[in-house]
Amino acid sequence: MGNSFLQSIFGAKRWSESDTQLARVMRLVSEKEFARAAQLLACDQRTGYAGGHAAILETVHGLCASAADHARAAAELAATATGHERAAEEIRQRILVLLKAQLGPQANACSDPAVEVTAAMLGPFEVSVRGIPVLGWGGQKNRTLLQYLLLHPDRPVHREVLMELLWPGHSYASARNNLNVCIHGVRQALREGSLVHRFILYRDSCYILDPTVTWQVDRIRFMSLINAARDASAREKRKAIALYLEASKLYRGPLFEDDLNCDWFASERRMLHELYLQSLGELGDLYLAEHEFGAATETATRVLDEDICRESAHRLLMRCYRD
Repeated sequence: MGNSFLQSIFGAKRWSESDTQLARVMRLVSEKEFARAAQLLACDQRTGYAGGHAAILETVHGLCASAADHARAAAELAATATGHERAAEEIRQRILVLLKAQLGPQANACSDPAVEVTAAMLGPFEVSVRGIPVLGWGGQKNRTLLQYLLLHPDRPVHREVLMELLWPGHSYASARNNLNVCIHGVRQALREGSLVHRFILYRDSCYILDPTVTWQVDRIRFMSLINAARDASAREKRKAIALYLEASKLYRGPLFEDDLNCDWFASERRMLHELYLQSLGELGDLYLAEHEFGAATETATRVLDEDICRESAHRLLMRCYRD
């Protein structure tokens, strides 16, 4: 804003010597720092406004003071709401603990509050709530947010981690507001199948998947089956084979196969793909030990279809033909 314009509004004598201060007031108002703007104007009010626009400046001062009061009240109400929300969540958790203790095994059969969410991550990303598919996420960032939480189900994720992932380079206020909108969008998408839960909880500046919800995630099951198969392979080969086969059926393709932007989960995708190929190789070795050469050959071929240069698969094939 040019000096001539400031002078025409606020008086040449006083404000021509303090344009910097006026600009500061305007900046504070634009940044919603109403209390500080009111303080600056109050200092000028005590000495008397210059020029013939004292009434305008008094009005601006009054408006800044009023806006400061409203902003302060809004902050207090928000803090109170957060406190009540946290208390309600803690009470809900205590109620569920008490009820589950009384119901015992029957608790999992109750339709309320046991809500089942099934998430398929290996291959195209698919989510269903109580068997009802989630068809729309309201935006890619909503989808990405849930994917990140599903990849980190056992620990809270700090909100700043999500803000940096989804809105790098944004101001803190902008990213924080976007995150709130995003969380709301994910909850709404999941509530298409159930209105019982919030699905994502907020605690101590962190977000976490609601632990009272039954989450069935193929990635977790896939890794668990492979670990169980490896434990059983030395003593119970038939059991290990069955476990490896079940795990291989879960692997429909690379992690989040239908997501083009894979930078943030590329290392996890590579790890899971490597684990898949290793498990097939171990399955082939078990088939060979059981003299099931046809199954061993087929398994080795599946590995080579994924990685033609994999030496262990070539060695497995040669052993099949030799034996």
